[in-house]
Amino acid sequence: MSTVEPPAWHEGQVAITNTHPVPGRYVDARRHAAREPLPVRARIAWATGDELVDTIALAWTRNLVLVRLDDRRYPLRGVWLTVADVERR
Repeated sequence: MSTVEPPAWHEGQVAITNTHPVPGRYVDARRHAAREPLPVRARIAWATGDELVDTIALAWTRNLVLVRLDDRRYPLRGVWLTVADVERR
């Protein structure tokens, strides 16, 4: 009788090359006058190639935007990108 090993927790993950560390200070969309996330299109630079994703902006600084990313290839639910990689929809 053979046993099948479950996949490793990191199996299938792909690095994002245009992500940035969490900044020390930022504006949270829930605390902003809009009180709701902003619809955006984000360029995600996966190690395997770029992809445009329709998502929402959750927080921002002058230079960075936190966008939601629900993708099995990435272990976190959001990614900080430069403003050049994000546009409002």
